[in-house]
Order: sequence, then C-alpha cells, then structure tokens
Amino acid sequence: MNQSPPPWSASLIWSNPNTLHNLRSQRGQIPSKSGIYVFSKVPFINSPGGILYVGKATSLKTRLASYLGDPAETRIFSRDGSRTSTTLKHPGKVQILMEAMHCGGHNIWVSWTCHASPGRLEGALIEWLQPAFNSRMEEVLPDSTGNT
Repeated sequence: MNQSPPPWSASLIWSNPNTLHNLRSQRGQIPSKSGIYVFSKVPFINSPGGILYVGKATSLKTRLASYLGDPAETRIFSRDGSRTSTTLKHPGKVQILMEAMHCGGHNIWVSWTCHASPGRLEGALIEWLQPAFNSRMEEVLPDSTGNT
C-alpha cells in the first residue's frame, strides 16, 4: 500500500470534515455541485487507513442527503412494496448506514470536494485510499465464464 499522497491530491480542496451526526443538522453547507465524498473513521483524508467509503455524485447535496436519515428507519422495500429499496442494492451505502446505526454517526466523518468530472477522480482515490467498503468491480461483476 502506497502511504505517500499522489502529487495530484494536493490540488484537491476538501470541505472541513464533519461528523455524520452533526451534518444531519447542517445540510445547508453541502453544495449542489458534482464531486467526490469520503466517509472515514478519522477527521482527515491524507493517507490510507480509516477510510470507509469513497463515492461520486452529480449533486453532492442530493447524494449525501440519502445518508443523513435515521438508519433505523431505512426502507427495505419501495413505498408501494413492489421492489427492493435502491439503498439495499448499494453495498457500500448499506455498510455506512450500519456503521451509523451502531455509533449514531458520531464517529463517522464526511468530507467532500467539488469536481466537474468526478468519475476518474473517484477511481484514483479508491486506488490510493483503499476504502474498506468500496468493492472492486472485478469482485462484483462475473467474468466471461459466469464466475465472480
């Protein structure tokens, strides 16, 4: 694991870290812009270790709001009961919500950086930070023989 930050990481401007618990009452500070968000067990993002999840969003405000509800009230099925909630189809999100339920969100830190094209940046951050809850695509998608 490479512990030193890659040179490009110095150009990223991160929000001040906030606990998930506190962010619930301070939603107005989350921008509506596209970008990257990081959940961690530590209040800084400068090296691997303690990073839980890295994600991208076309609207940070909308995406992060989906993590700010009470995890105990997370819906298992859609409102009409016809399908599984999209939350449960996202393993990283489920793990963050389970962590939040366990600690009340007091020990989960959130930071974000606005970025016009978050896709490539997300991949680079996942490679560098090696978050615990991000699954690698080769672990999720079956190969040509149908094996995972």
